[in-house]
Amino acid sequence: MNNLHTKHQRIRARGKATLRVVRSHPLFLYNGITFRVVRMGKPCCKCRLKLVIRGKGVDVGIGDVL
Repeated sequence: MNNLHTKHQRIRARGKATLRVVRSHPLFLYNGITFRVVRMGKPCCKCRLKLVIRGKGVDVGIGDVL
């Protein structure tokens, strides 16, 4: 839980997150690219982030980003 809270604070401070997903994920094309974070949920294991990818907001889980 402590690592998750640290990751949440780091993403909130930077305002950016790097997408890291498995090969079968629909967003695998953008794997390893850093995107701007528009919205974040409360710090928990199912926290959702909204990233701006190609001008559109896309929801991903906190486990899908670095």
